[in-house]
Amino acid sequence: MHNKIILAFSKPQVFSTLPDDNEVLLRSEEKISHREPVEFVVSARKLLGWSIGLPFDVGEDWYKLRKVVNQHFLKNSIVWSHSKQQHEVAEEFVDYIGQNLDENNEVPHFQDLLQKWALESTAVFCFGVRLGRNLN
Repeated sequence: MHNKIILAFSKPQVFSTLPDDNEVLLRSEEKISHREPVEFVVSARKLLGWSIGLPFDVGEDWYKLRKVVNQHFLKNSIVWSHSKQQHEVAEEFVDYIGQNLDENNEVPHFQDLLQKWALESTAVFCFGVRLGRNLN
């Protein structure tokens, strides 16, 4: 597997596409995150009056939120309690792909479809709800 290292925005930031590399990077962090937040996400969330959120927060605020979130998300019983709904979301995703292949055996706008699947999976895990069953 090839790694894509992406340099983005006006400040030097590095994003890796390999999960193993990201695990090493994230596990090597200190107790409090020193990562720069993604500028456009922070700006958009501030315009909407929203908090920056766990993936984009930094410093002591990140640590406080992460500490609370970990108590919930790192329990096996919590993770397994969502497995049926997660399986349903995955099955619908795979079915959609099989039914929407074009003449090149590709799904048009696959990146958009992946984002919808990720959002649906996240909603099931974080909130225990389905946002919608239509991937169109």
